[in-house]
Amino acid sequence: MERHLNLFYSYSGGNESDVGHTKVLEDNVTRAFMVTLSQLDSAQKSTFLLKLFGNHGVSKIGNNVRLDLQNVDSEYSSSIHSSPIRIVLMISRTLSKITKEDIGRVSKQRLSWIEKLPKDGLKKMQQHYKKNAKGIGDKPPFALLRGHEIPYEQLLSFYELCHGARPDAWIYELGSYTVLIEAKVGNATQSIVQILRHLKDQHGLKITSSQLDKGEYCLIPITWEQLANMLIEVAPRNVFINELRRYLVMSGQILDLGFIVSRDEGYSKETMREQFPLFMRRLDKSIESVLVDKKSSGLLRRDKRPLHNLWDWYGVYNEEKKKTMRSPHISVSFDEKYASIDLTIRPKQKMVKKLLKSEKFRDYLKNIIKNDVIDLDRYCFYLDNHHLLDHRKGQIKGEVRPAFQFTATLRELCKDENKYNQFLDETLPQMIPFSKQFGFGIRVQYFDPSRRTTKDGLKARNVQLLKDVDELLKLYSNFVGDMIPLMKELI
Repeated sequence: MERHLNLFYSYSGGNESDVGHTKVLEDNVTRAFMVTLSQLDSAQKSTFLLKLFGNHGVSKIGNNVRLDLQNVDSEYSSSIHSSPIRIVLMISRTLSKITKEDIGRVSKQRLSWIEKLPKDGLKKMQQHYKKNAKGIGDKPPFALLRGHEIPYEQLLSFYELCHGARPDAWIYELGSYTVLIEAKVGNATQSIVQILRHLKDQHGLKITSSQLDKGEYCLIPITWEQLANMLIEVAPRNVFINELRRYLVMSGQILDLGFIVSRDEGYSKETMREQFPLFMRRLDKSIESVLVDKKSSGLLRRDKRPLHNLWDWYGVYNEEKKKTMRSPHISVSFDEKYASIDLTIRPKQKMVKKLLKSEKFRDYLKNIIKNDVIDLDRYCFYLDNHHLLDHRKGQIKGEVRPAFQFTATLRELCKDENKYNQFLDETLPQMIPFSKQFGFGIRVQYFDPSRRTTKDGLKARNVQLLKDVDELLKLYSNFVGDMIPLMKELI
């Protein structure tokens, strides 16, 4: 299904660019969850809520479950503050690690300087910025608060984040239990001070200092993915639940590449733009664990370039120069046809020729050709050269036209041993001068998800791989591990 037809697509405003926009996204994702919860029938709602907090003193869910966003109706406020069971539900992309011990420790300390920021002073600072904004230039001026730089236009959003209790939502039954929801999106996580305010503030659970010391409250951390999976277990065919999960994928709260090979959706650059940062963060961890095993921890650094073009790279970090080397590097991309990871060299011809003559590289190729488990259709060499259209002096971005492109899979090359050797010794070296970039790596082709597939064909295997992110990460990180000795040899 096209992403614009998702039930919650109209909630897709907001992003992770700054505090204010992140809060908009948090509100929208929370609203989508609450709308979904409201559409469950009584039995489904009861089953889900018991799964969610049944181990925290709630033994029964009645028929009068109330759902509210942010502000509870004033007529019920006194009742929820006197609930025998009071819970803070912490939803985020990565699981919150806040414990009651953390809350108890912070509650006995002076609150952070952040809580002492004067709102009137911040308003005046922001008004001054708006009044004198002309002529400031492209870079926004910053307010310096205790060594922290904060853009002027974000001051009030920053204040709202740091002051008072502003719950994202509520679930409660009068006289039974009250659940305050604090939701986070992207890389944001709940802070101890924020949860403490939710517990003590009059707009929160209004827990007394005595109750706080005795631990008369519950903290439940959960990820958006766990929440969605729990809902699917309860009602797998519920339209709202399935649309919510798709929305969580679209907004980058759940890592799931299955949409690429889904018959209902297929590759979407917009969705991939939200998924790519999640994938790269997981890949960072997978690669680092491989490097530790190979006693090369810290050898590679990710460039962390802007990810709007859906590719990034890892290079060898030069301690002496304090910079990441551009060639050779490992490049990772998700374009409209392939998910790929490559050992990339640009544009040094000597380095490419050194690689092709390397005994380590030749032995590596022989080993994967002999390995029956490895998909040789995915492994390929490529050469590439392109030019910017209507190039102007100093231009580094814009539309491009291909000038020279060549690709050959290992499956094709190893059909004839003589031709395979000739390719590595003669053919490929002769083509290098025509290219600006050489690569060897893995390409996982998407194929058309609407067409039929055989159970044991390459298409089926690629579909399964893209549906299983852990397997894809394992394939990629193992490839990087295999390339480490070669990269060391080349530099």
